[in-house]
Amino acid sequence: MRLGSRTEGASRGPLGVAHAEESAIDVIVADLLHWFRAHGCDPDSALDRAQMHLEAELPEAV
Repeated sequence: MRLGSRTEGASRGPLGVAHAEESAIDVIVADLLHWFRAHGCDPDSALDRAQMHLEAELPEAV
């Protein structure tokens, strides 16, 4: 699943980006990490795997 740019739908100023970033963090913590823990999964391991997936999707620097 891909999301739009970090500023999409938010004010393009630093405060708008900071607010959007904080909202995204809240979603990760409140929903995803709690779900992993409730289902016996290790949240740190899940975050590590998610980071590896993200890095694999990023275009390589030329």
